[in-house]
Amino acid sequence: MSDESLPGDSHGYLKLSFRLAEIIGDLESAAAPQEMIRELNASFRKYRESGAGDRVRTKAALRTELDAAAGQYPELTPKVADFQSLVDEMERASRDVKSMDGCDDSPF
Repeated sequence: MSDESLPGDSHGYLKLSFRLAEIIGDLESAAAPQEMIRELNASFRKYRESGAGDRVRTKAALRTELDAAAGQYPELTPKVADFQSLVDEMERASRDVKSMDGCDDSPF
């Protein structure tokens, strides 16, 4: 998967959705409980829809759900770790863009 952002997906949620779909597909193949899959989907939706004030809490809840899935299905650990790293990377990039918005050092 490319590191470039997708057109129309400035927050990167579409890229995350594809990664999560892969994890969920693996959970379904492993006959994971539907409740686990629903909770994982719901926590991602809450994270995606959260505002800046709620982002830390919803990100932690998503991480908890992902860790629970990887705990029960260790073969998912690499994909879960990659997903969490991508979330962290996108959060850092978002903060960097916001911090540069007010910067007057730009020559343009």
